[in-house]
Amino acid sequence: MAPSKLRYISESAFKMESVSLTRDVKCYLGLQEGPQSCLVAARFIYNDHPNRWMSTVRVLQCLVGNEVTDYRVAIDPARSLSYILCPDSDVADAFRGHYVSIGYANVVFEQVMNVTVKPFGDDVEQHTMARRFI
Repeated sequence: MAPSKLRYISESAFKMESVSLTRDVKCYLGLQEGPQSCLVAARFIYNDHPNRWMSTVRVLQCLVGNEVTDYRVAIDPARSLSYILCPDSDVADAFRGHYVSIGYANVVFEQVMNVTVKPFGDDVEQHTMARRFI
């Protein structure tokens, strides 16, 4: 990936020191709790598109071209965040602090430094609860 394809904002900021992930995101990306070097959060600004996963893939495709298959994408439905697991830490660092705009999707990339998992009681609220089976 050539960093020259990205529009520059600032390299000195845009780090999320600690992020509390849902179990779905943690499992899908294959992450362990603790320090991370290859994880990037894509923060969507002014995007009302119902399919945030596809918007994330389109943004990623504009940045890395045909290498999209080297990345894993997971969406946090409770926030305006998509998580991208990069193939290595150099790519994650290159994403940090950049802004991309595609259509109505405006995305700012932040590097995630540490991952924790939400407590079970907080995490299960995003799922539909089955009350009765017939």
